[in-house]
Amino acid sequence: LLEADVHFGVVKEFLARIKDKALGEDVVGSLSPGQQVIKIVHEELIELLGGAPQQLRLDGPTPHVLMVVGLQGTGKTTTVAKLGNWLRTNGRSPLVVSVDVHRPAARDQLRILGESAGLQVYDGDESTATELAVGALSAARRRGDDVLLISDHWNNKIRAVKLFQ
Repeated sequence: LLEADVHFGVVKEFLARIKDKALGEDVVGSLSPGQQVIKIVHEELIELLGGAPQQLRLDGPTPHVLMVVGLQGTGKTTTVAKLGNWLRTNGRSPLVVSVDVHRPAARDQLRILGESAGLQVYDGDESTATELAVGALSAARRRGDDVLLISDHWNNKIRAVKLFQ
């Protein structure tokens, strides 16, 4: 969790809850002690991430813009491709774009993953992350896409709030 840049306080509380549950719980007959700990960790992760699953609500004017932002190597590109595929198979028309101009391979990776999933991928020639995002938004509007998925590296710091108002 710390390597994934989760705040130390959150990790500390998470581990304390696991410890409390593990020490206070009898091992179920069909589980080994190791399996019991895995069960407790799984339950706590679900709780940490919000508990019961929620439906993705995309209300209001389109295209809906969803940004996946994180550090290098954390799975942003793969997540955007998987989310785009899920949206497409559930009746949406997503356009995906990587605006990571510092790692061109990220853009290539999203293009390959997106095309293999049957997604529309914006592959503009703009030189900055902001220009790429604006270009993708314009393309989504022109094409009539109802969702724009953006993969962005944390250091790009796109001014997303101003950009999409």
